[in-house]
Amino acid sequence: MNHRRTRVPVALVCTALFCTPFLWDRAVGAPVAPDALFHQGSDFDPDTHPGKALYQTHCASCHEGAVLKAPHREFLETMTVRAVLDAQQSGIMRQQSEHLSAIQRQHIAEYLTRTPLADYRPPEPPPACPDNTDFDRDAPPATVGWGYDPRRFVPAEVADLDRDSVAGLKLKWALAFPGATRARSQPVVAMNTVFVGSQDGTLYALDLDTGCARWTTNVGAEVRTAIVVEPWTHDTHLDHNPRLFFGDLLGRAYAVDALTGEVLWKHRLDPHPNATITGSPLFFNNTLYVPISSLEVTTAANPAYPCCTFRGSLVALNPDSGKILWRHYSVTETTRQRGETTAGTPIMAPSGGGVWTSPTPDPNRSLIYHGSGQNYSAPADDNSDAIFAVDMTTGKRRWHRQVTENDVWTPACILKTSNCTTDGGLDFDIAASILLIDLNDSRQILIAGQKSGRPLSSCAPHPTHPGRCLPAAACR
Repeated sequence: MNHRRTRVPVALVCTALFCTPFLWDRAVGAPVAPDALFHQGSDFDPDTHPGKALYQTHCASCHEGAVLKAPHREFLETMTVRAVLDAQQSGIMRQQSEHLSAIQRQHIAEYLTRTPLADYRPPEPPPACPDNTDFDRDAPPATVGWGYDPRRFVPAEVADLDRDSVAGLKLKWALAFPGATRARSQPVVAMNTVFVGSQDGTLYALDLDTGCARWTTNVGAEVRTAIVVEPWTHDTHLDHNPRLFFGDLLGRAYAVDALTGEVLWKHRLDPHPNATITGSPLFFNNTLYVPISSLEVTTAANPAYPCCTFRGSLVALNPDSGKILWRHYSVTETTRQRGETTAGTPIMAPSGGGVWTSPTPDPNRSLIYHGSGQNYSAPADDNSDAIFAVDMTTGKRRWHRQVTENDVWTPACILKTSNCTTDGGLDFDIAASILLIDLNDSRQILIAGQKSGRPLSSCAPHPTHPGRCLPAAACR
């Protein structure tokens, strides 16, 4: 019997990253991934566009998961048509695209971004500052907030703002990020300048007083992290231009000259095609610590995708070169095939444990703390939804404590597809930076927030008894 295939939308899968519409195939009773994840409301017809066949012939074999370092198509769809075209013409994909004509490269870029090049208008930049607008090298960044101290408490003397002044505040200037539907990069102020990233990959250096642009630089992918300005003090100036550190959607870490916007180095920190950087890097003791997470959790909703192979990590970098000094994986065991789903797709495990937030330094114990997210595939291990204490110098794990066991979850568990091989977990990541808090009696406590909404606390080791933890009751 021939079945007529009809498709109706039945679900909108919302994660912390984005919402993904899926379709239901009535003939087989299974969800079918749409052709594009990020452009469902567009009038662009990808099925009739010539770029579809070109992509399938020349690109899909690498960007659909076969090549480890090739970003998945879902990542490419978040970029602008100009950025995808530039990557083929003069960027990282130039060699692979040399055999294609100019119009073929244009069609591929249009297909991926669902934007005809003729319709694309680059966003208007903010007004440029006059040439005589100088950076104030006597105004270093306040070492509070993301990238310095995840407690993010800003004293009144640092903010130059007290409680009585709040009622009298008035708008001085504003910048609407061009072509953006969200703003995730927290700004930082230094040298009388506001540094901030944006969804279209533009990094801005804006005059604090007027909002004019001292410079802008586009890195080609969304900047989600805070911009971390290399710190100095009023008494000790740097012997080089201050540097900016941040990460982007494609899992690349950057160092940029704060005075010129020149990219000094950039490195992709994880070979997994779906690796990303969402948590802000931490600059501490002339080392850059970068958390690595992943969007593979969403890719796993496709029942044909072998779920899953990503393992979260924290990476320590040399800030001068970007060279990796050490890596601490949250999931320690190497991923391997553990069986097949009911659809015949390989089950790869253990996986997940993404590090979504900025790490926390503990100089007294030479430790750095970070949390992890859920496992993506079964069987689960004891590293998901956990808190880790890592040696700041070597990257060796000192201890870890799991908060929620057997938390295996991807959007496949909402859609009830074959990639959900358990009853479905809770997705209870340690989703906020861990706080190291001083108590009144010289003790310290670690506080972590979980997506369950439940705060967690534990005493840190006593300063005079390394490795020994005080009873939890003593921390109440």
